[in-house]
Amino acid sequence: MEVTELLNRIVVFAPHPDDDILCCGGTIIEKLKKGFDVSIIYLTDGRNALYNLGVYTNPSPIELKEIRRKEAIKGANLLGVKTENLYFLDVEDTKLNYDPNLINIIRDLLNSIKPQEIYLPSTEDATSDHKNANLIVMSTLKMIKLETKLYLYIIFPKYARLDYSFKLLHRIFDKRYIENNISDHLSQKYFSLLQHKSQIMILNPKQRQPVISALTLQRLLNNTESFICLDER
Repeated sequence: MEVTELLNRIVVFAPHPDDDILCCGGTIIEKLKKGFDVSIIYLTDGRNALYNLGVYTNPSPIELKEIRRKEAIKGANLLGVKTENLYFLDVEDTKLNYDPNLINIIRDLLNSIKPQEIYLPSTEDATSDHKNANLIVMSTLKMIKLETKLYLYIIFPKYARLDYSFKLLHRIFDKRYIENNISDHLSQKYFSLLQHKSQIMILNPKQRQPVISALTLQRLLNNTESFICLDER
């Protein structure tokens, strides 16, 4: 194994299947093209994604869990991530909380992979699973010796209508804020996201809309991906 293979490892924490593409699909493509080895850790199984839309059967939560795992594999493979680098921890979504057993699993994965970069949600994300994912990963990192840079992302800002204004303020005043131009990879990111049909299409006649709205897709499928970069740990 070459030295470069040991030095260029990335872990992306996705609270739900599809978050890896939404947050940093273009960045993943770019890193892979530069020779980085990318692993994705899916914290929850996404089984309850249709619950708030009034869909409890056809598909059932267990059926949706399996659908979303297959979609995640297809989507990640289209980004270029190898199937053997995908880890499914299968916590039931909406129930991601501090759990010593889960932290031990994540600790062992990080000690094994030894990434130089970690991408994870920010606590500023409006979704509870996303905020809790940050707390869980940060708690795990306190337990291990790992020199890595952390890149925080927000998929669902608390004030979505003001998202552009917040990004502008960060761009001006926050030196930790970075924007990655992914225009060369946007179409590949889009086709990867299309594999998550359960999230962007109507699965059941009871649904009035897809899980991910057209406005959200429009906001996230643009030429840049933004992160807050924390100092090496």
